[in-house]
Amino acid sequence: MILKNIEDIKKLRKKLGITQKELSKISGVSQSLIAKIESGVVEPSYSKAIKLIDALENYSSNDKKACDIMTKKIIFCKPNDRVSDAVKTMQKYKISQMPVLENDKCVGLISESSILKAKLRGNVSCVKDCLEPCPPMINDKSDLRMISSLLEFSPIVLVVKSGRFIGVITKSDVINGLN
Repeated sequence: MILKNIEDIKKLRKKLGITQKELSKISGVSQSLIAKIESGVVEPSYSKAIKLIDALENYSSNDKKACDIMTKKIIFCKPNDRVSDAVKTMQKYKISQMPVLENDKCVGLISESSILKAKLRGNVSCVKDCLEPCPPMINDKSDLRMISSLLEFSPIVLVVKSGRFIGVITKSDVINGLN
């Protein structure tokens, strides 16, 4: 949304679901001035108006959340599953990694890379022999910036809501979410 009038600041802020306090934090304009501008008591200086507009437009371009881009079907395995079964599952679903769950808790991650490394070290039969550390876990309202920064260090991110896994996000999910 492109702002045409100062009155549009309040409309866009409300549409984005952010408070005056949050807008103050991201724009560097005091909350009291934002309240006065929105109520029509004060006309902002050009520089303050630009700060508010830039903050709102930057915020709105990154308004997608984890729940908007995640894959809801989580393919996982268990620590005592056979590696050959895990490989078959990964091939079936065309995925290169999957979380390892035990008693509804993530205990690690298995990936093509971890399987190859474990196989090079010796005879491997169970998934627990190939475990990588648990992937990061985020809530469903986490934004794309946070997700992207986590994916620099991990192949997947798990999405959690009310203590339950509700989705998984990979780099391709983020790229598809940019469209």
